[in-house]
Amino acid sequence: MMVADPPYVILVVGAGEIGSRYLQGLAKCSHRLRIHVVDVSPDAIIKSRRLWLEVVNCDNVDSHISFHNNIQECPKEVDVAIVATTARKRGELVALMKRHLVVRYWILEKLLVQSAAELDNLSKILSGAKIWVNTPRRMLPWHKQIRTSLIKQAPLHLKVTGKAWGLACNSVHFLDMFSWFTGEPLESISTEELSRHWIKAKRPGNWEILGEFKSKFTGGSTATFSVEYGEPSDLSYQFHIEDGDMSWSIDEEFGTAVRSDGFSVSGRLPFLSEVTPLLVDEILSTGQCELPSLETSSETHRVFLAAMLEHWQNTMDATAIVVPIT
Repeated sequence: MMVADPPYVILVVGAGEIGSRYLQGLAKCSHRLRIHVVDVSPDAIIKSRRLWLEVVNCDNVDSHISFHNNIQECPKEVDVAIVATTARKRGELVALMKRHLVVRYWILEKLLVQSAAELDNLSKILSGAKIWVNTPRRMLPWHKQIRTSLIKQAPLHLKVTGKAWGLACNSVHFLDMFSWFTGEPLESISTEELSRHWIKAKRPGNWEILGEFKSKFTGGSTATFSVEYGEPSDLSYQFHIEDGDMSWSIDEEFGTAVRSDGFSVSGRLPFLSEVTPLLVDEILSTGQCELPSLETSSETHRVFLAAMLEHWQNTMDATAIVVPIT
């Protein structure tokens, strides 16, 4: 009689909106899992437990799950730790995890932290570990096809425009994507055209900003990001890429990517719950994945966070040492 391999231990820290999406995806993994979910909020735990029961009733998964209010209740050895909390005090949380756990692989949500100084601390804490950052367009088939279809008559020029898409929260996704498209690290960001008035984000204690910022990459490529005010229901954004004599118009909501010569690539932006099983299964099977490493992502985060913190200091709090975005 064959004995099944023991399940892999998965830890999800943060049972909020993003953590719950990871949880939905873990239910669809092909590997046997023992999942532990940690959140200090009893309400978040209750919602996550309810969500899990809904998912497993549909998918009949061969996994087990436990819910906890602190890290110390979890197993000491973890195969994959998913940190899905907000960026606030991320370094302190990861340091706590390092004291109590031995983790083989880490997946960190963006934003990583809220200042370049905190980024240095995070990198020091996790030195030598295998860590990836969840800016997932690098692993998506549609975006891979767009990338291979670029002529790359350097430099390239990207414009992201729209309403209510969360410039402070989501720009790192697009900066990472464009760095991957061009093969150029991010070099600098100018925030002169950003609004001087910040607005409260949907996550308590965090802020958003309207207006425009411009970024330069090491090979001369540029990316401009602009956002107008809108209600959550108004959320929309589009990409426009200038690639030498060609240009691209890309709309992720409608799954269209059209080049100026008429060539097109259709696709879709999958939900995090759809990406998660592919991601975790690949890590457990190979010890690798296509997300950017902490080192690669930190290059982009460092420039972005320094620019946003400087703008926060110039407009809201001259003494601030972190920028409250997530």
